Amino acid sequence: MSNNTISPNSLAFLALANEYCRSLERAEVAEKNEFVAAMIRLLPRIYICTCDININQDDTPFIAQAYLDEPAYDEVRHAISTLMGEDDTYLEVFSDEMKYSDSPVCATVSENLADIYQSLYDATEGCRNATPEMITATIACCRDDFSQRWGQTLVNVMRALHSIAHNVDSEV
Repeated sequence: MSNNTISPNSLAFLALANEYCRSLERAEVAEKNEFVAAMIRLLPRIYICTCDININQDDTPFIAQAYLDEPAYDEVRHAISTLMGEDDTYLEVFSDEMKYSDSPVCATVSENLADIYQSLYDATEGCRNATPEMITATIACCRDDFSQRWGQTLVNVMRALHSIAHNVDSEV
């Protein structure tokens, strides 16, 4: 692949990331069941698409710019929390804290989705009007962040969303 071309996988990733971000930005006016259904459709596709990104970065370290500020993050998180209501909190079984705790560790759908949003928002904004080389570097950085941080968050929140969508009793 030439440095002047963006791979089809990278384009698919950006399209899904953009769709995800727009869905979260509309959470304030969404219906809960439609929002949950949208997340259940989007999150697995984002996971697969991110895993399919095959970018060989050189050894030059690249740190993607942060575009999402804390007030915008909190606004999205709060809108999701309000929408999810009592279903926002769930038991987290993959937390490192569980190893050392005698009591359950809880997580929230809203914070998990907002954490994913932060990385995907920064990636989509970083790619807007960027050169193909910068797009490739930004997507590679997001993919690395996925491997180290938000990929596990994505699969964890999927379990909670599945439970909500299919009325599975949870012990929260």
